[in-house]
Amino acid sequence: MKTKSRKLLSTLLTVMMVLSLFAAFPLTASAAAPAAPSNLSATSTTSIITLTWTDNSNGDATNFTIARKEDATGTWEESFRVTSGNVTTITDSFVEAGKTYYYKVRANKRGGTLSNPTFEYSDWSGETYASIKPLAPSDLTATAEAGGIKLTWVNNYNPVNPDDFLKIERKEGSGAWGGLADVPFNTTTYLDATAEPGKTYAYRIFVMNIHKAFRSDFSATITATIPPPAPSSLTATAEEGGIKLTWVNNYTSTDQYDLIIIDRKEGSGAWGGLADVLINTTTYLDATAEPGKTYTYRIFVCNLVTGILSDYSTTATATMGGGHIAVTDVTGVPTTAAVGTPLALTGTVAPANATNNTIAWSVRSAGTTGATISGSTFTATAAGTAVVTATILNGATATTNYTKDFTITVTVGAPTITGPTTMSLAAGYAATSTGVYTITGTPEPTVTKTSGNAAISWNNSTKKLDIAAGLAVGTYPVVITAASGTNTATLTFTLTVTAAGTGTGTGSMSNFVKSKTYTPGMFTDVNEDQWYGYTQQKVIANAYEYGLMQGSGNTFNPTGNMTIAEAVTIAARVHHIYKGGNGEFTQGSPWYQVYVDYAIGNGIINAGTFSDYGKAATRAEMAYIFSSALPEAEFSSQNTVNALPDVSGSTPYYSAIFMLYRAGVVAGSDSIGTFNPGANITRAEAAAIISRVILKDTRFIGKTFG
Repeated sequence: MKTKSRKLLSTLLTVMMVLSLFAAFPLTASAAAPAAPSNLSATSTTSIITLTWTDNSNGDATNFTIARKEDATGTWEESFRVTSGNVTTITDSFVEAGKTYYYKVRANKRGGTLSNPTFEYSDWSGETYASIKPLAPSDLTATAEAGGIKLTWVNNYNPVNPDDFLKIERKEGSGAWGGLADVPFNTTTYLDATAEPGKTYAYRIFVMNIHKAFRSDFSATITATIPPPAPSSLTATAEEGGIKLTWVNNYTSTDQYDLIIIDRKEGSGAWGGLADVLINTTTYLDATAEPGKTYTYRIFVCNLVTGILSDYSTTATATMGGGHIAVTDVTGVPTTAAVGTPLALTGTVAPANATNNTIAWSVRSAGTTGATISGSTFTATAAGTAVVTATILNGATATTNYTKDFTITVTVGAPTITGPTTMSLAAGYAATSTGVYTITGTPEPTVTKTSGNAAISWNNSTKKLDIAAGLAVGTYPVVITAASGTNTATLTFTLTVTAAGTGTGTGSMSNFVKSKTYTPGMFTDVNEDQWYGYTQQKVIANAYEYGLMQGSGNTFNPTGNMTIAEAVTIAARVHHIYKGGNGEFTQGSPWYQVYVDYAIGNGIINAGTFSDYGKAATRAEMAYIFSSALPEAEFSSQNTVNALPDVSGSTPYYSAIFMLYRAGVVAGSDSIGTFNPGANITRAEAAAIISRVILKDTRFIGKTFG
C-alpha cells in the first residue's frame, strides 16, 4: 500500500512539473502575454550582426528572447535573451564570414511572486536575416605585359560555401564599371587579354556568392595602360624642298586626339619637337631642313588627352643638299638694355636655310649714346637710345648683302637695399648682423655706412654689418646707403645693446606666457603618445611654446642627452623672462657664451663650476642649474621629503635636489623617490622638469619620501 501511494505521488508530481513547464514556456501567446515586437531588422559588417526591433508592449515586457538559425534550412535555437524590457537592440558576434543567419524575436513577461512566478510570451516577430560579408581581396596590382594586362591580388577569406567565387570588374577611362570575368575562389592572378593598346583600364575585384545572395566589399581600384605599338621602318631621304620621312604605322585608332609626334635633332645636338601629324599619316616633308646640314629623326604615338605614349621608333638620318634661299629678316636683338650690362647679340637669319650666311654687328653714330659693340657683345655706359645695324653677309652671292636696324633703349636701374633693420646685442660682445642684405641696381651700386657709431662697419664681402666689441648699453642707429649712378637708396639699421650681466624687473611668475604655437607632429621624432607627448604630459609642447627649448629643423631628439651649455641656456632664458625680459639673446662665439655670462652674472651658476660646457649634464647638475633659475621663494615646499634612497649629504648638489623634490618639480623614477643623480638627463626629461619649474599648477603635491 505504501508502495502504491509513493508511485501515485511521484506520478502526480511529474504531471505538475510538465504542466508548469508548459505554463512557463507556452507555444503560443496567451491573452495576458505582452504585444509582439515588430520591425525586426538585421544589419551586418564583416564581423558582427546588429539586431533592432520595435517594442509594442507599452512597458509590459520584462525582457526579449531572440531565436537564431543558420541558413534558411537550419534549426531555430533560442540564442540570446535581453534582460531588460527597455532594450531593443543586440549584437551577435558569434558569426562566421560567408554565412547567412536568420532571426526572430518575442517579448517575455514575468509575473506572480518570487516563490510562485508566472511567465507569458508574445508571438514571434517576423523573420529577418543578414549575411556576414567576406573580407575583400587586397594588394591588387595591374601590369601591362605581352598579351594583355596581368592582375594579381591576395585572398583574405577562407570560403565556407562551395558557391563562393571572385568577380573581376573593369572600366575603360571614365566609363562605367562592367563585369570582366568570374574566377575560382583560390585564384590569385588573371590575364585580361581583351585590353586594347592605347587605352587605360581600371580594375576591382570582390567575393561573390549568387545563391547565398552576398558579396564582399570591393578591393582597392588599380589602373593600367597598354601603350600603343611604336611606328616602324622609319626612313629619311633628302629631296627637292626638304627631307622626306616615311614609316609604317602599327597602331589603328579612331581617336581624334591620337597623333604621331616627330622629333628632330641637328648633328649631335639635342632632340626637339618638329611636327604633330594625324595617326593615319605615313609620310612627312621637313621643309625647314637647311642645305648642308645633317638631321636625325624619330617618331612615336601620343594621345593629347590621356598623355599615353608609345615607345620611340628607330631613328633615321639624312643630310640636306646645297642651294640658296634669300634672307628676309633677322631676329634675336633685345629691345632694352641696362647700363653696364654686356648683352650678346644672338641674331638669327630667317629663313634659316640660307647658305653660309653670317651677321656683322655695328652701332650707327646717329642716336647712339655711349654704346659699343665688340664682336657680338653690346655694352652701354649711359642712358639713351642706341641704333644697332645687323649686316647679313651672303656667302652664296657675296655682292648681295642685307642690313636691318634695331633700336635699343638703354636704362639705368634705381638701386634697392633690403635686409634686417634691427638687432639686439649683449654689452661687451662683438657680432655680425643677422641676415644678408640684398642690393640691386645698374650699374652695380656702391654701399656705404653713412652714419652711426664707428664700431659698426659695412662688410662688402658678406653683405652684413660687423659690430665690434665694447659698445656700451644703448641704442645705435646706422644708415646704409646704396648708390648707382645718380640714384641712391637708404636703409636704417638700429642696434640695441643690452646689459648681459644682470636681469631687470622685480620678477613674476605671471611673466611666463606662450610666445610660440606647438603643432602636434611638428617634430617627426616626437611620439605624441609617449609620456612626454602632446596627448600625455605635453612637456615638450610647454617647453617650446614658452620659448625655452627648440628643435633642430623638424626634429627634437627627445631621448638625446642635454649638455651643460643647453641646461645653462634654458636657465638663463627662464631667469630673463621671470625678470620681465623676452628670453632672447644674441649669440656670440662660442654660441653659449652669452648665456654662461648671464647665468654667472645673475647667480644661476658660479664662475668656474664647469670647465666643459659641451659634455652631457647629469641629473644632479641639472638640479643645481634649474633650481637657481628662479628665486628660492618660487620653490615653496608642498611635499614632505626627509630622505631619498640614492641622495645623501655627499651627493653633489644634494640641497638643490631636495629643494626641487619638496617643491614638486621632481618626484623620482619610482615609488620610493629614486633620483639617479649621476645619470645623464635627456632632453625630454629636461623639458618635463623646466615645464614644472615655470608652471606651478603642474607640480607634484602631497608626495612623501623618507
